[in-house]
Amino acid sequence: MKGFLSPVWLSLIGVLLLLNLISMLLANFTSAAAPKIREYKVIEVRADTQSMQEALDRYAADGWELSTIGMGDLTPPRLIFTR
Repeated sequence: MKGFLSPVWLSLIGVLLLLNLISMLLANFTSAAAPKIREYKVIEVRADTQSMQEALDRYAADGWELSTIGMGDLTPPRLIFTR
C-alpha cells in the first residue's frame, strides 16, 4: 500500500488528471462553435426565361444561392434558394 503513495505515483496521477482536464476543456471549446444555420426560400416565377433571370439576379444580389428548380407539368416553376 505504501508503494502507491510514493511521490512518483502521486506525480503520475497528477499529470494524468491534468491531461484529462485539458482534454475536456479543449473538447468544450471545439464543440461550442455555433452551428451554421441555413435559410431556405422557395419562390414561384413565370415559366419564361426573362422572369426566371430577373428572379435569379435579384436573389443572388441579396446573398441567396440557387439550390434547385422544381418544375411540374401544370405548376409554375419554383426556384429554391439557400444561404
